[in-house]
Amino acid sequence: MELGFDYCPFESFVSPKRKRFENKSIRLQSNVNLENIAKQRGSEELTKECWKLFKDLKPTPHEKFRREQFIVKLKTILKNSIPDNNLDLFVFGSTESRLAIHQSDIDVCIVTRGNGQLRSTCQLAYILHNCGMKRITCVPRARVPIVKIWDPQFNISSDININNDVAKLNTEMLHFFVKIDPRVRALGLIVKYWAKQRSLNDAVGCGTITSYTLSCMIVNFLQTRNPRLLPSMMELNSGQKNNVKFTTDLRGFQKDSHLNKASLGDLLVDFFRYYGFVYDYKESVVSVRSGSLISKRAKGWNMDMNNSLCVEEPFNTSRNLANTADDTSVRGLQSEFQRAFHVLNGYPAFQALSNLNEEFQFPSEIHTPFNSYPSLDMPSFIGKNDVTPWPTEVESFSHPYYPPQTIPINNCNSNYVYYIPDETNSQACADRQSSYQYSQTGDLYYGKKPPWHYLPSKSWLVWYPSQEDFQPANMFQ
Repeated sequence: MELGFDYCPFESFVSPKRKRFENKSIRLQSNVNLENIAKQRGSEELTKECWKLFKDLKPTPHEKFRREQFIVKLKTILKNSIPDNNLDLFVFGSTESRLAIHQSDIDVCIVTRGNGQLRSTCQLAYILHNCGMKRITCVPRARVPIVKIWDPQFNISSDININNDVAKLNTEMLHFFVKIDPRVRALGLIVKYWAKQRSLNDAVGCGTITSYTLSCMIVNFLQTRNPRLLPSMMELNSGQKNNVKFTTDLRGFQKDSHLNKASLGDLLVDFFRYYGFVYDYKESVVSVRSGSLISKRAKGWNMDMNNSLCVEEPFNTSRNLANTADDTSVRGLQSEFQRAFHVLNGYPAFQALSNLNEEFQFPSEIHTPFNSYPSLDMPSFIGKNDVTPWPTEVESFSHPYYPPQTIPINNCNSNYVYYIPDETNSQACADRQSSYQYSQTGDLYYGKKPPWHYLPSKSWLVWYPSQEDFQPANMFQ
């Protein structure tokens, strides 16, 4: 007997997340007496502590080795699972641009070259599940569809997409900027760590901005110093206008960057000062491509929604990378830049960096699970199939027990899938045969809310029943 699906069992449906900023909590300060406040500028102690922090944030040699082995493993899985000699993959994002902090995810792009053997992220999720990957979540409806996985062998998380070629150009660009001056990478890692600690780099979950957007803001800040540390992106391009090819000779750019004598500590203080008090959010666009600021009016972005912060995509100049943040979130970001500036100048160097990167804690509140399931009084997003929770009081079990789910297919209760956690205990896996017999009693009932564990922010595995008359669904025929 074959299991059938009208949807991807690994798919995550976007649920409302708690926004990082609320209007009532935002207080912006005016640009007054900043030079008198900037006590840490020129501080050798702050610069010394910044370089120490940078050293601690860099991935260790052992972590680099694990990442390399994970990529080898992923290539082997694809080669053995998909009959396609032209299939290839490349690593992009912070890992390749050398802007990754320790324990960062690995971003991977699979290139199919148009032959159609790998047709969807849902198919990819199924393949990776069969090869032992855990915490699999398929997000096929995103602007760039991805599959999120965790490899228990190497303890590495990865986001995988298919044929997102522009990601390679973005990564190459940032990599070239990083190679020009060692201060670029050091500043990048410290600022990205600060953003992570302060929950500022979660565009989907908290309505802020992505790490790539923040990287472009860092680069443009360094492009607009006097003297500048970094050139424009177009100066790096040795190809034609529509054929991007980055130059391999960086000696001239490296010589120019050395004209700027600012220390790492000074750059960190000035970065927060710049985006906290100096940058004109109402009128300006961050442009890495031109290496300068562009007028919103000149680009026609002055009237669009979610354009309070404008960061131009270097390879698609009609796209604003920061449109994930609404007006409230942009004001909140600016307030965090201001807070960082004052923290750095209000304490001795070591304590200043510690306070700067203090982890943000959302105020406690009662958590109400999001209803991502269909119910009797609302349309089903999976058509003819109904989702019925296991008849058990979820609250009566302590973590990490997850009651299983059953999904009848074509009105037949014998065809179902269990959802169980990644870190499974013996209770969650006990006696599948008795679970099978219980499902035949007809006592299953409809639920209007999912169990707390099945929220998209959680992780789960899919377990197909192992009885002889059950075969895993071939989801891709």
